[in-house]
Amino acid sequence: MNMEKKKTKIACLIPNNYEVMDREFVINIFSVVCSFYSWNQNIGNKYELNIFVAKEGFIDMMRESLAITALRWQADYLLWMDSDQLFPHDLIRQMVETFEREKGIEAVSGLYTFKNPPFLPHCYREYNKETDKFSLLAGFPLDQTFAVQGCGFGIVMFKSSVFKKVTRPFFEFKPGCYGEDLYFCRKFILENKRPIRLLVNPKIVSQHMTKITVDIHSYIGQNKIKVEHDVLRPTPDQVKLISDFQEKLMNNFLKSPLAPEKEKKLDKKKKPRNTIDKHGIKNS
Repeated sequence: MNMEKKKTKIACLIPNNYEVMDREFVINIFSVVCSFYSWNQNIGNKYELNIFVAKEGFIDMMRESLAITALRWQADYLLWMDSDQLFPHDLIRQMVETFEREKGIEAVSGLYTFKNPPFLPHCYREYNKETDKFSLLAGFPLDQTFAVQGCGFGIVMFKSSVFKKVTRPFFEFKPGCYGEDLYFCRKFILENKRPIRLLVNPKIVSQHMTKITVDIHSYIGQNKIKVEHDVLRPTPDQVKLISDFQEKLMNNFLKSPLAPEKEKKLDKKKKPRNTIDKHGIKNS
């Protein structure tokens, strides 16, 4: 009897608390999904794709719910896609092929920026435990992958094993400190005594939608950053200006009314610390 080989499961996770999804985003997702099925058929249907959408609550609560759902579905990969972005149609193929080329990595992020000038890239070189902050990433290559210790969750794929190494809650929005995405990266570092093995593939570029779309070229142009041989080379003065703006931007954003100042009640029953359920999910 021929036993069908088990397929690798990819969970596409979309937090969206808007009343209506943006039309351009919906069309873009159709393109991504169609491209995935065409590519998957050509390689022998090795992968299984499922899309999960969270439709209410604060961003940290939506991400928490989506992560748990994906793990209970026994996903091998968790692909986070924010609903205010536009993605390359071959996004999933590019993500998977990056994992295949770069042995030993645990996550791959695409390259996207904040919506507002100076359009800072949403990736962070390293975490400093003494200052309890992630450092700015200003200059980096545009033609090859590079390592970071933190990133936004707008366009990033994780191996599910990463989430099994972190206690819940995975996500919390900390006003004045962290968004929910860097909270997760920081928590992994503190609990595992090392950063996630995370690479940015700068060839996977998404557009952050506002009234206009912005991407990495907006960052380069707005800040007049020099590009030499496909490597961004900001001057020390440019790094200082961008760093100062980043501090101001993050402080204003994290103190905004959008930041939830509340006690999370995701589980009505408190679970014992550091237990692991049947899906391999740690509970704090």
